[in-house]
Amino acid sequence: DGAWDDTLGDFDIIMMLRPQLERHHSPVDLSHYHQQLGLTLERFNRIKKNAICMHPGPFYPDTEFNNKLMSTPQFKIMRQVYWGVYARMSIFNYVLGK
Repeated sequence: DGAWDDTLGDFDIIMMLRPQLERHHSPVDLSHYHQQLGLTLERFNRIKKNAICMHPGPFYPDTEFNNKLMSTPQFKIMRQVYWGVYARMSIFNYVLGK
């Protein structure tokens, strides 16, 4: 356990990011990554019941978070990705003056 584990219950929002494997010079053990840094089922049980979990996508299965968590009400990833498309479209329209 580390600072990540000790503070999970303090957050209202948990933003997960993918490991950028393309930046590593040697192979990364994704199961080890998940156990050390991912949102495991055990860690998920430590978060506030009304906290939300986000991820901008794409993600690696069972790496940043346990895939079983995708069906929980706290996981807003698919909604975030869906609305992110419209947010980017609005920004582009604004920048391009349309």
